[in-house]
Order: sequence, then structure tokens, then C-alpha cells
Amino acid sequence: MNTPTVLCLAGYFKGLQLVRSYKQLGCRVVVITASHLQDRPWPRELIDELHFVESMDEDPDELLRAVAYLAREQRFDIVTPLEEYMLQPAALVRAHLGCAGMDEAVARRVRDKLTMRLAAQRAGLPTPRFVGLAHHPAVAHFLEEVPAPWILKPRLEGGSVQMKKLHTAQDAWQQIDDLGDKQSWFLLEEFVSGRVCHVDSIYQQGKVLFANPSCYLTPPFSVWHGGGVFGSRTVNRKSSIGKSLLKENERAVAAMGLQTGVAHTEFIVDENDRPYFLELGARIPGAHLDRLLKEASGIDIALEQCRLAVGALNKREYKVPKATFQAAGLLLCLAHDKDPDLSSFDDPEVVWRLAEDYHAGLLFKGEEKRVEEILHQYAERLQDKFLAVLPPSDKPA
Repeated sequence: MNTPTVLCLAGYFKGLQLVRSYKQLGCRVVVITASHLQDRPWPRELIDELHFVESMDEDPDELLRAVAYLAREQRFDIVTPLEEYMLQPAALVRAHLGCAGMDEAVARRVRDKLTMRLAAQRAGLPTPRFVGLAHHPAVAHFLEEVPAPWILKPRLEGGSVQMKKLHTAQDAWQQIDDLGDKQSWFLLEEFVSGRVCHVDSIYQQGKVLFANPSCYLTPPFSVWHGGGVFGSRTVNRKSSIGKSLLKENERAVAAMGLQTGVAHTEFIVDENDRPYFLELGARIPGAHLDRLLKEASGIDIALEQCRLAVGALNKREYKVPKATFQAAGLLLCLAHDKDPDLSSFDDPEVVWRLAEDYHAGLLFKGEEKRVEEILHQYAERLQDKFLAVLPPSDKPA
């Protein structure tokens, strides 16, 4: 076939792994992004065309007009979002152009936290109890039946953005009242204490072909709202919790109706090692977790997402590369210094350092017990010597 042309949509300066991977596979790459990102260091040597619109999400018709204009002279074979907030716009563009890929219904299901939880609930996945805020009698019943605390969550934000922990019914109703006409775009969820874990996976035709489980050092909600060191380490796939996470991830992928692509699924594991489904992102993981996955398994999940999409154009058989499974850990934090000096973190297990733009990060791998030791030792050292804490933002990082 002719050289595939990939249309990439970016609302933020993210997802450059996908740009590099599509270029590595020989594709033409066209990027559309918001005009306020014009000065960011886009890798123009990898991008065949770079176009800007006023906004990527405020006026869908503006985006469709821009895409349709470009499509007059070229055919877009693949439409891909470079980050989570572009999942639904990408589905809208696919429908408009008649391109294959995730449709609008599935995109809504993996973006809207309420729709996502309802789908999981119907599939029988254990989930924290929840209620949408559109119907106040249902909210009142929830607050009476489900013990505090609760988490107030926006339905369409990513990660822990705009989440709040509430401890009394009075607090809950005050927060709901403060939302005004925006109430129906939020939900309340039971707070379940435990470890927050994640599974990163590759699936085709609804079947999970590869998956790797990990657990966060501290719940992302706590890091986002209280500051601290973000961390994650792989989980032994043969352990009881590893097996449970892999099994529940397969059920989650099926529940969302996903067909071909990659996913980052999060669970909270209670004191009895029972995973509760939290959410699923149909995307490569952020916060350098894709690097953690690559060191642990040898799988470059961004490249595999692109291989799946390109292979589907000519119905080529897809095979996941042979994976290795080694213990690995990742730590990240905001730093006081613009270019923090991480030279003292010199254990032989360290395979990658991030020391730029007021961020510090370390990636290490080795024997499972040793990785766990390094994770906690390095987290304490990063917190003592480098950590900077900023107030939580209501916008994604």
C-alpha cells in the first residue's frame, strides 16, 4: 500500500512518543494542535505538516472544518490522539472522515468516569460505590447509605484533576451547590483505602495479548493534592495480587468494549488483596510509566500501539514482541533546582535519570527485593533533598 498518513491531535504538548513511533514505521505525520502551543519545541524533523487551530475542544466544528480542509488534498488513514483529552475529538474526526478506529460511543465510555463505572458495574467488576449528581434524591440516598469519606470527581478530567475528598454530608452538599449548573458533570464515589495499582496492556479484537501489573508508591490522588514523590514499581505476575490484577484487567477491557489498542487501567486493592476497578484510559501511560514498562518487559507500548494501527490498514497479522519480566521501579518529583544534580544516586540498578525543567526522576531495575529497597530509600532522599511542592492545579499537568 501507499505510505500511510497519520493525523495526530494534540490539546497539550504531549504524546511525542507516538509521533516518533509512527515516523519510525515510515508514516507521514500531520499534527493539528492549539495555537497557544506554537512556541513549544515540536520535533519538526519528524512532522511532515504542523497546523494550528484556535482551540482543540471548545468548538468541535472548527476542528472538523480544519481537518476537512486538509483532507481535500490528502487522505488520512489513521486518526490518533496524542493525549487523553483528544480521545473524543479523534473519534468525532474518524466519524466525519469515515476512518476506522475507536468510535464515539467507546470513546465516551473510556473518558466519562460515570459512563465508565456504569459499564464496569454492568459487567460485574467490583467498583467503589458511586452516584452521579444529576438527580439529588439519588445523591441524598447515597450519602445516607455509604459511609464517609467520599471523593468528588469530575467526569471528564484525567488523573486526579479537580478531585476533592469530603468528610461530611454538609461538605458534600456545599460542594455540589458551589458547582451550580456544572453539577451533572461530576460524581461522588466511595473512598476505599488501599494500594492503587495499574495494569498496562495491549489488546487486539477485544483480546488482551500482553499486560504488566504495577503498584504506585503512594496513591496519585495523595501526590496531586498533598505533594510528594510519585513512584511506581512492577508487581510479580505470579503473585496472588499480580494474577488478580491481570484477570480484572481483562474483564475491564471487555467491559469497555475495546477492540484494538493499548490501555492503562487503575485499581485500588483493599486489605484483603481484592482489586476494585477505578478507571481505564485507552492510551499509553503518562508520567514516564511507559519507560518503566519498557525496562521491565522490553515492550515499547507506544511503538506497539502504532504497529497495531498501521497493521490494521492492510489486515496484517500482529504479534507482540517476546516480553521479559523483570522487577523495575520509577520515581519522579518536582525539584527546587532547574537542573537537579542526581549523580549521588549511583547504584548499578539505576538505568535512567531525569534532571531538567525543575523535575527529578529515576528509573531502576533488578532483583525484586532490591527494587523495593531502592524505591523507598530513593523516595526518602528525593523528598529530603530535592522535593518542591506546589498547590494542586485544576488543570492537567
